[in-house]
Amino acid sequence: MIFHPRPSPIAAAMYQLRDLGVDAIILHGPSGCCFRTARLLELDGVRVFTSNIDENAIVFGASENLKRALDYAIEYLKKELKKEKPMIGIVGTCASMIIGEDLWEFVDDDRAIIIPVEVHSGSGDNTIGAIKAMESALKLGIIDEREFERQRFLLKKATEVEKRRGMAKKEYIKPSHGDDINEVIKKEIGNIALCDDVVFVPGLPKTRSGKIMRRILRSIAKGEAITQDISTLEDPSVVKKIQERVC
Repeated sequence: MIFHPRPSPIAAAMYQLRDLGVDAIILHGPSGCCFRTARLLELDGVRVFTSNIDENAIVFGASENLKRALDYAIEYLKKELKKEKPMIGIVGTCASMIIGEDLWEFVDDDRAIIIPVEVHSGSGDNTIGAIKAMESALKLGIIDEREFERQRFLLKKATEVEKRRGMAKKEYIKPSHGDDINEVIKKEIGNIALCDDVVFVPGLPKTRSGKIMRRILRSIAKGEAITQDISTLEDPSVVKKIQERVC
């Protein structure tokens, strides 16, 4: 049994939805659920809303809360981000799953592509949240069977590694400097590689032969205009995507 806090399956589901390309996530639960994860995902360009379940909703049902949150999210994304048919993940929480809320209730709403993920913090290993997100994407035809099996295999292996070497290797692990990425960099690489910030990007500017164009990355990091020819890149559009994340 593990007695220290561990990453939540809810958070894992949210990050997996981000990687699937959702425009927004609705947490069907109280407004305080997964607050830190929600705010960090906003930095990645994913809007996170909450159905704001309260005591009355827990007793009498929270379907109306979810409907209001979905209506608001769709209107917001259409107005503020010009998304005609946004992709929205609906993620369960302990409260909504314990009272038996149906996250698939609004999946046929033709105003948006909706991916429900029925998960809560007691679901088990955190990677279960990511697997459940992929299961929903497979059911809705967003990914195919081959991609689902590939991702599930990797996630299960990640869980095995965590139990051998990570946060699940013993009953209690106290916090350490290993939680600080720069402390890890100092130890493994050296001070020369210390970073001011970490940005997750959808890809790298690579030539068709696989060479990473570091000069382009350097220019983006410095906020400089890209003057070199990018038409020879494997995916020229990735330059703009990186700039949007960094700038």
